[in-house]
Amino acid sequence: MGSKDEISEEIWDVMKIYQYPKNYKYALIILNQKILLPEDYVLPLWEKAAVTVTVDGGTNFWFEYIGECAADVLSGCNTKYLPTMVTGDMDSIKANLLEKLKKTKTKVIVTPDVMETDYTKSLMQLYNYIIENQIKVVQMTGGSLIWLLQPGNHKILIPDSILQAKSWCSLIPFGNSNNCVITKGLKWDLNNRCMKFGELISTSNSFSGQSEVKVTTDVPLVWSMSIEVLTKIYLE
Repeated sequence: MGSKDEISEEIWDVMKIYQYPKNYKYALIILNQKILLPEDYVLPLWEKAAVTVTVDGGTNFWFEYIGECAADVLSGCNTKYLPTMVTGDMDSIKANLLEKLKKTKTKVIVTPDVMETDYTKSLMQLYNYIIENQIKVVQMTGGSLIWLLQPGNHKILIPDSILQAKSWCSLIPFGNSNNCVITKGLKWDLNNRCMKFGELISTSNSFSGQSEVKVTTDVPLVWSMSIEVLTKIYLE
């Protein structure tokens, strides 16, 4: 989804989430909730992922989702839908499923730290793999996309359907306060603004109508945006 151009500008193409080209590396994480997206979208997304992770009880939901394939996957006859990793404190995953996975090529990593969520701990386990293999992490729900903008220049390509729907977007500082944020293409652009909790947080923004949004930041920002209209077009 992200790529660099000749002027060191990170380019984020929203439509690549739906097209997942062969040269696009991404990690897929299944959390502890029912998977509502259709199989003809989720299964190809899983198959082409560089690394797949199921988090604790999310492992139950994944094997329920693949249905009749589950037995073949766990027996080793079909490894296509076998997770690369299973992480979490393992208080939600079915005990018999966990034992079967321990006998496969899946890496089972117990993360008992109660001070962090299972999702956060799964990202920690993925960190080295992601850095070494230059994999982008994008969180996708049925209605939104979320990813981290590192310090630097970014260009986000916005599909026409999202512009026409006047969908929402947001920018939230990650960690330290942000001393310099510049945007172009938002309904309410930021011009060298400081962002931090308790002061300015751009959580209810939208798009100006331009086909791209440019963001320059000096510390990490969490970017999120609605994709409900795309979900209706491509997944229903």
